[in-house]
Amino acid sequence: RAARGITTSHMLSSPSKAEGSLPVAPVNSSKVEHFIPDPQEITTPKLFSHLWDQALAAQILGTPVIADGKLIFGTNSKTIEARNLSDGQKAWVMTKQEPVFTSAAIAGDIGVIGEGVHTAPSATLTAFKVKTGDVLWERKFRSHLESDPVIDGDHLWLGAGAEGIWSLDLSDGAVRWR
Repeated sequence: RAARGITTSHMLSSPSKAEGSLPVAPVNSSKVEHFIPDPQEITTPKLFSHLWDQALAAQILGTPVIADGKLIFGTNSKTIEARNLSDGQKAWVMTKQEPVFTSAAIAGDIGVIGEGVHTAPSATLTAFKVKTGDVLWERKFRSHLESDPVIDGDHLWLGAGAEGIWSLDLSDGAVRWR
């Protein structure tokens, strides 16, 4: 019997032969100015002080965000939690279907956060009221949502894994384009 196969490899260290990909010298017109502060203007920052401690039952995945006096974060235990900044007590908890890897994007009293790590077969983007955690709308994607959503006015921008980049209407999650 004869064996046949195909082998491919990618040579990351090989230089590109495409025109325009060669190293170039920096442009001489680019200037960097350095400023030395007046010693009279330098102040010593106050030391951090202890605010509160709270044991968490779940591992925090995304970077927590602060909004409306709350610390909001996603967890590996498939939840979105809001803690009061004043004392660290739970304000609300929302249960999801997948771990919540992204950080919330906040616009006024609306928060938007995505769930799903890379192995998730599908994931949901959720818009919620920051104060109460009440769900305003949800949109399900056939891929994970590991990139933080971005809000610009009434537009929401989202990288949806294998599904590409999306622009949604912040008020109702309607697709503007993808």
